Amino acid sequence: MEQQLGCSRHAAAVAGDFICVCRLTTDFFVHGIERYFDFDGNEAAFRLKYNDSCGSNIDKILEEVKAEWAERLQKYRRSEEVHQRIRERYVPLHPELRKFSEQCLDPLFLELVQRCRKLGPGPFKIEDLKAAGFEIVVPPAREPDGVSRPTGGVVAVPRVFTPGFLRKLTEELVHFAETGLEYTRPNTMNRNGGVLLYELGFQSFLDTLVQEYLNPVCRVCVPDDFVDKDAEASGEPSVLDSHRVFTVAYRTADYENVDPCTKKRRTTFRDDAPFDTKLTVHTDNSEATMNLHLAGDWTGGALNFYGKLGKEESYDEAVANIRKQKDAVKIALQRNGGDAEDSSIGMACFHTGSEFHEACPVDSGWRLNLVVWLRSSRMRNAQCPMCNKCGPGLKVARVG
Repeated sequence: MEQQLGCSRHAAAVAGDFICVCRLTTDFFVHGIERYFDFDGNEAAFRLKYNDSCGSNIDKILEEVKAEWAERLQKYRRSEEVHQRIRERYVPLHPELRKFSEQCLDPLFLELVQRCRKLGPGPFKIEDLKAAGFEIVVPPAREPDGVSRPTGGVVAVPRVFTPGFLRKLTEELVHFAETGLEYTRPNTMNRNGGVLLYELGFQSFLDTLVQEYLNPVCRVCVPDDFVDKDAEASGEPSVLDSHRVFTVAYRTADYENVDPCTKKRRTTFRDDAPFDTKLTVHTDNSEATMNLHLAGDWTGGALNFYGKLGKEESYDEAVANIRKQKDAVKIALQRNGGDAEDSSIGMACFHTGSEFHEACPVDSGWRLNLVVWLRSSRMRNAQCPMCNKCGPGLKVARVG
């Protein structure tokens, strides 16, 4: 059972993978009220649990949750079918991108990787992280005062990939959007404009990127959710051995998918579908996350960080408390798109998956991000990070 849960390189992207059963019954996001709900198909139990807090909106909310629940079940069951159809029908614009080469990585990032390989697993002091080449966005505070939340810290690097690689990857994603082919929605919160990179043939590329380059970086800069010092001491390295990699996109209502001057598509959004301008407070289904600004021409859209769960605090309580105290507790990473000198295109930030964060609304234009959820099978086989069930109580479901 333990090996089965951690066997996949990318969760539920091929038939026969195993996932924690909580992925089928929890965290259904309702955009209109920016709230998560649990649902296992039992409508009476749902009404009993949420009627007091939802009031007269309970029927509308239940219908939306039921639709999301059915879609999620179908997503897992049909993922291989969708993937196969893309393989058969999609003609890549830049097929050479699928073969990994260090030439796609920025030279300064390669130097940082080399330094991280020599350093080994953290945590490290701030001055050590700076010396390695990281910009400190949120200083680590693992034992904070009574006001702040604990945090493993957030760091940034100016570039991971070369500008040429980013340009070609963006062209590839826009090209795929033009085909209109069915695809798997990457997550439950983002509704349009994103895609799982596995479905476009990047599996081998991503395996190499994660294993050889992102692994040593995350072991140094964001080790809190997966590095086990006792295991390291006994000769068992703590590694990130699986991943889920996808894009997310945001735009304003007045920004058109087709450039009015050139008449060419310039975004990855599908027409006549809901789109997002922001993403509310959440954590990631990962032990470590890399969030990279891939493309776009936008203003606004800061990335706010709020720390981890406090002691004896539930997830819902944490979100409610963060919303009450936002301006007092947030640390914002400002971001700008386009070709300006201060553009953050190409920049990547690294944080633990358990760090609460949100993407603020873009004020103009559109933004495309590449998100890499990095996961540890060893940690997940011991305890699911989403429902916190562990040991013999951890249930897994076969999908596909």
